[in-house]
Amino acid sequence: MKFYDSKKLHKIYNFFVILFSFTAVILAFLDLGNKINIDISPYNYIDNSILIIFTVDYFVRFIISKDKKKFFKENIFDLIAIIPFNSFFRATRLFRAVKLIRLTKFFRLVRLLAFLEKSKRETKNFIYMNGLAYLIYANIITITIGAFSIYIFEKEATVKSLGDAFWWSFVTATTVGYGDISPSTIPGRITATILMVMGIGLISLLTGTISTYFISKANSQTKKGPLNQDYSNLPEDAQIEIENFIEYIRHKYNNK
Repeated sequence: MKFYDSKKLHKIYNFFVILFSFTAVILAFLDLGNKINIDISPYNYIDNSILIIFTVDYFVRFIISKDKKKFFKENIFDLIAIIPFNSFFRATRLFRAVKLIRLTKFFRLVRLLAFLEKSKRETKNFIYMNGLAYLIYANIITITIGAFSIYIFEKEATVKSLGDAFWWSFVTATTVGYGDISPSTIPGRITATILMVMGIGLISLLTGTISTYFISKANSQTKKGPLNQDYSNLPEDAQIEIENFIEYIRHKYNNK
């Protein structure tokens, strides 16, 4: 597989890891706040699916890692996040005990902290890969999380359907805010505040990124050097090989 394709797959992988991590964090927050019961459908299916995905991901990365000891130390939060605490207590037939139910809540909190750490790390890596595509991904994640949050918080108040929730989340994140749907609960208003603040930041970043892109394109036309030579007269395969090699060299020295 060519380096460019490998890098592209890694970006896609990071995006889905962040998406699943944030979904798990939201479910854990809502469960700890007694807004939902994560042990019943459909939340248990979502939680278990994420658990399976992260478990497979953890062991695949562990198997292909060269230094197992180092991998274990650096990914301790990943390991905590995939421990199925609920299944363990049910399997030992001790789940009904009051103290163990409280203990389960504690372990869920620990798991939540593990997911938060994983989300922070993956998001940090994701943000470092700057570009317009990643800002679009960030917008999609923000709007999706906002929609599901407001749907849960305002389901019995102002939001009648998931479609309404996505519409509200979109117009709020883009700072348009038509006012046709207004949150009436405290959690809903907190969600709206977060969306508006993030929306302002994302639009600013989007504007800056687009400006930087066109400025960079203009500057690249004026620069001289072997990296800016015209290779249009070469065969297409040769052009692709040159581009992939240049991208590889840049990636190699940027990560030093």
